[in-house]
Amino acid sequence: MRPIRIQCLLYIGSSLFEMPVINRLKEFCEERGITAYSIQRDTAVSASTIYRLNKDPSLMPSGPTIEAICDYYKIQPTEIIRWVPTEENVAA
Repeated sequence: MRPIRIQCLLYIGSSLFEMPVINRLKEFCEERGITAYSIQRDTAVSASTIYRLNKDPSLMPSGPTIEAICDYYKIQPTEIIRWVPTEENVAA
């Protein structure tokens, strides 16, 4: 599984950084004992979006999708998105 690179804006000095991250929606479902369908039903995020995210960890959910999931399940984004260290980060 190859992480994708997304840009994250940090509010410390308004600097823009790129970070390799993966979505962990499938693991989130397994940990909670819920289905992709229940996330779609509960959050009103489109079925195609939820099923694609569940199937492919390299896809990043949009801001509104993250917000809908976090709002409904009362979780932090880190429960559905994980930073993956790169070789250069590990070597540092």
